[in-house]
Amino acid sequence: MENLAKSEIAKTFEERRAQFTPYGFTCEIWTPKIMGKFDRHNEVEINFVPSGTLTYLIHDRTITIPGGRVAMFWGLYPHRIINVEDIDYYYVITVPLGIFLKWHLSSAFIDKVMKGEVIVDREPYELDSILFRQWHDDCERNKDLEDIVRSEVHCRVRRLEKSGSNPATMPISSYESSMYDHIERMAMFISANYDKNMSVIKVADHVGLHPDYASSIFKRVFGHTISEHIAIERIAKAQRRLLFSSDSISAIAYEVGYESLSSFNRAFKKLTGIPPRAYRTQISTSR
Repeated sequence: MENLAKSEIAKTFEERRAQFTPYGFTCEIWTPKIMGKFDRHNEVEINFVPSGTLTYLIHDRTITIPGGRVAMFWGLYPHRIINVEDIDYYYVITVPLGIFLKWHLSSAFIDKVMKGEVIVDREPYELDSILFRQWHDDCERNKDLEDIVRSEVHCRVRRLEKSGSNPATMPISSYESSMYDHIERMAMFISANYDKNMSVIKVADHVGLHPDYASSIFKRVFGHTISEHIAIERIAKAQRRLLFSSDSISAIAYEVGYESLSSFNRAFKKLTGIPPRAYRTQISTSR
């Protein structure tokens, strides 16, 4: 294990931090800490755990990152650390979604990330301890090197991509690349306002695009429509409420933005395969 000075291990999750507050492009050393609340941000997050294990609750799934592996997920999915074992520190890189989408990775790989999959290296890469330490030092001591760090992180993500996705898949087009800032803003707008009276027109207006065009570029990146993304956000929130609260199903339905219990039940079953009452029973008996 590297010998790191305590002064260098300064970052911990701030419980008072507001959801959706951007991190920007960062490469930092963090001390492991059980998180009392979910974090959400619009960057793709890359973790490297030199040793030990780090366990997240991401949405309603537990994901354990083993030592010596790189893991990546989209931070817009609610996530919090629920367990740490034999770990003194770990590295955290955050990459704004717009930058990540411009890296021309395969559509299959992007689809996995956008749908909430946590991508973990199948095997350790022996240079990671050196690379992550160098990227941290470069970002801390010389901001002029940030572009170089981004390029090197991009290459490391491509290595991660090859270990977990089909290399024959075609990358998304440069035409879409010019619209990534709009896509990023639409995704953030939906995540921050899904519980309100949302529509495709409102989302498109937020970024100054025609609804048809906004829907087209959104679906080509995410693989589902804006309306479906609104439903995904709502049902994901409902699943967490069913998991962590004893509120009635009707109260949860209205809380996440549905105007009727019947429409909530239909949407919930469509996305999860079971009605909300059965979901609550299932998670209660599995604890």
